[in-house]
Amino acid sequence: MNRLKLLTIVLTFTLLATVAASAAPILTDTFTISGLTGPLAGNTYTGSVTWDPSVSLNLISFNSDFPGWAGATLADLAFPPYFTPPAGIELFYAPSPVGNTNAFAFFGTNPLFTYGTTTIVNGQFSDDGQGTVTWGTITGATPEPGTLLLLASGLVGALGAVRRKLM
Repeated sequence: MNRLKLLTIVLTFTLLATVAASAAPILTDTFTISGLTGPLAGNTYTGSVTWDPSVSLNLISFNSDFPGWAGATLADLAFPPYFTPPAGIELFYAPSPVGNTNAFAFFGTNPLFTYGTTTIVNGQFSDDGQGTVTWGTITGATPEPGTLLLLASGLVGALGAVRRKLM
């Protein structure tokens, strides 16, 4: 009976380790908006994105010090954003009311940043200026194979200790 319990425990931990090893990482990247034209010329803004590459509409968070984004969240967007490096980010924000000067969008592979004034809430804004986006280095929480091996060997050792106590 003890061997059956031990076998069940070992198989359970093996299954958990396999699931953990195959989980997609959550990734983060930083960006800088510069080279702006129009009323914001000369300003530089920064931010970050977090996304899950295993799903299609994958943006988890978007943060920026661009004045138009202050206090806003992804829930404020009319269209679901997505991020696919190196293809780029697609994010459109035209907040109410008409005449709001905090509208902006990221488009394309070398994401072109455009900002302006809302002309149709959640649908359109004037092109008051543009800039370019420079991306940082992508970081993520993907366990290395050596880490998984260390975890597995620790679990085997712990199971061996439990087995000795049971006998």
